Amino acid sequence: MKKIVIMASNKQSVTEDNRQHIVPEYDILRVLVTLLVIIGHSTYYCISTPYGGCDYTSFTLAGLSLFERLAAYVTKLIYLFHMPLYMALSGALYRLKNLRGGYYSYKGLITDKVKKLLIPFIDVTLLYSVPLKYISGYYNNSNNIFKDIFVGQVLIQGNSHLWFLPALFMIFIIIYFLEKFIKADFRVILSVLFALSFVSFKIPILIIQYTFEYAFWFYVGYCFENIRERINQTRKTLVIILCLGTVAFILTVLLPYYTPEYSGIDIYDIIDRTMTYMSAIFGCFAVYASSFLLSRTNLVHNSLIKIVRNNSLSLYLYSDTWNYVILNISAGLFGSAIFITNIGAVSLCVGRIIITFSFALLVSTVLKKLKIKYIC
Repeated sequence: MKKIVIMASNKQSVTEDNRQHIVPEYDILRVLVTLLVIIGHSTYYCISTPYGGCDYTSFTLAGLSLFERLAAYVTKLIYLFHMPLYMALSGALYRLKNLRGGYYSYKGLITDKVKKLLIPFIDVTLLYSVPLKYISGYYNNSNNIFKDIFVGQVLIQGNSHLWFLPALFMIFIIIYFLEKFIKADFRVILSVLFALSFVSFKIPILIIQYTFEYAFWFYVGYCFENIRERINQTRKTLVIILCLGTVAFILTVLLPYYTPEYSGIDIYDIIDRTMTYMSAIFGCFAVYASSFLLSRTNLVHNSLIKIVRNNSLSLYLYSDTWNYVILNISAGLFGSAIFITNIGAVSLCVGRIIITFSFALLVSTVLKKLKIKYIC
């Protein structure tokens, strides 16, 4: 199989590993998803699990500020589609890699993904995330801290933003197997993955739950790459998709019976679950349409956009855990005022976004300069 090489304007070759420069809309999409993740992680103040957490609800007994209530609503909207979109983008990029040669063997795929996903998961969890959570008081009420760390963080039965790494590892293997050995129509595969995703919330082992839930979205992105260029042919099409997607997304969120939690399976749970998927699909298409239109502007040359694009994974890995530290320090210094007043809530939210972004970027820069593999 011939190795496909695309020549850049400076006469240097651009390989598939640098494919974000080949598909500009994926450049912008990667940036938007990364920023949505950081913003979404910068509004919570209570994370409660059997294996540790933080809870600042005692500071909000007088009621949340107007800004905090609005921020909570915006966060709910972001969480409806940002991880499906993240997984769909991963699937689309995987499809691009396959078109350019792909992985020549099952062993090659596993070796590559162990280096890029599993090793970073273990290293960042134990050397970075757990220490920061510890100093923030995450384990203050723990009776067995080693068990809580192992079960909660390594086995992902608690709360860890790094869950997507091992889940994505297993999704790559599943999709590789389906595409390589199961000669079924893509619509059949999509239907099976959707069914597994739809009922995945009943699986008690969270990493398996996440894998089944998001394998569907990964494959949606994988299939989307086949029709991307046809969709992109006219800006009018993308504008229509953007407008309809945005309106439909808002409407599905406002429909009655919508809730983000699922405790069982009855008619209302099915309605809720269906609306969740509708919202995610509409949200994904709206953001993709925005990304395409923005990629045709000078925004792709913006220095901040380039920084986020080139450090997108590191920003995801190293940003969230600082929220626990910031919350701990802020509550100690300012008490309830930081949560129940608009000035305090705005300052806290904006501060969390800027600080978590900056610290993650700093860590990424240092690791790259030190040429430390597998964790940046």
